[in-house]
Amino acid sequence: MLATIALLLVTYWAGPQSTTVVPDDFAIHFEFGLCWRDIVDTRSDRYIRDLATAPGATRTVPLRLSDAQRRQLVAWVAESRFFELPVELDSSEAKNGTILERIPSESFVIDIRRSGVRHQVKFDDTGDSTSDAVLRVRTLVQRLKQFFTELPQVKRLPEPAVGCL
Repeated sequence: MLATIALLLVTYWAGPQSTTVVPDDFAIHFEFGLCWRDIVDTRSDRYIRDLATAPGATRTVPLRLSDAQRRQLVAWVAESRFFELPVELDSSEAKNGTILERIPSESFVIDIRRSGVRHQVKFDDTGDSTSDAVLRVRTLVQRLKQFFTELPQVKRLPEPAVGCL
């Protein structure tokens, strides 16, 4: 009886445990940027920063994601219903019969593998669309970008040398 109570107390104090399962083959390849392209690849465990100083000028750091971080990524992918998104998304929105686009605009390529299924979405955030699919992919790319760029090893990387010309 005391052992059962002790086990319950230890379970309670340990806090809530995530029930999110990370499939063995789960991997994200995420590219983003304006006039340069940073690349995240969880399969090869690396983040590549494009320094935009010369063709091929990059710096690479290992990601070293924890199990909890990988569970968070899986949860965000599930929440976005990523595998239901179209391969290409258009965020432009017609106003008064004219399609206005923001240039420069950030471009994203998200390629995710999970449980034997691979899906890629390309998204140039050039407009003001508020469609369900655009909102879902915007939320996902914002989360991914913040998640990866806030990693300590990524924060130590130099910023790209130039903006869009």
